[in-house]
Amino acid sequence: MSFDFFASTLPDTGFYCIGTLNPAGGFKHRWFDNKEKAYEHALYMDETGETVYFAQGSFKEPTNRKSENAAHFCTFFLDIDCEIGRAHV
Repeated sequence: MSFDFFASTLPDTGFYCIGTLNPAGGFKHRWFDNKEKAYEHALYMDETGETVYFAQGSFKEPTNRKSENAAHFCTFFLDIDCEIGRAHV
């Protein structure tokens, strides 16, 4: 992924969250106050073999990804999870 694409999907202000899978379950979150540092960390984690996720918006505080902490979004997206044979609500 190029920096231009990464930066274009994120707002210009707030804290940015990069996540990797935690072997014990859930995610490990790292927080950054600028896009460049977040991007560099995401690339580094990918190079070490981690599966990397990034939050689509920015946050007021570098604490959690709960909706109350969401600050800004500049993209419209859908997150659709599907599994054969299992109904999702």
